[in-house]
Amino acid sequence: MTSNETKLKDLREYLDTLIGEYREAITSAIRNMEKFNISPKDFRQESVNLNVAAFTLGYLNQTKEVSETSDYKTTENYIRFHKHQLEIKASGEPDAITLAQNATISALSTIIDLYLDK
Repeated sequence: MTSNETKLKDLREYLDTLIGEYREAITSAIRNMEKFNISPKDFRQESVNLNVAAFTLGYLNQTKEVSETSDYKTTENYIRFHKHQLEIKASGEPDAITLAQNATISALSTIIDLYLDK
């Protein structure tokens, strides 16, 4: 196995871990929203949590798919491109979309730091 193949394998394993964490965040938000005595404020916060996790999970799932069907360099370019797009084109408004964009930037930045900038 070449160095890039090893890096791609490690990246895929990390993506699986992140995907699992974001799926759990979605499940947790939904479970909290199902409570009978949840306040409107808490219900809204869990709705935001759900949306942030779902937005980021979408990016992570796509990244995983690219990593499984492409080589290391293509996967790296994909991750860097989407992080860059989010950084320069994210709305910046104080809302749930910006929270989701920032969470995704953070996840992609961590991937870059741990697996691409080595």
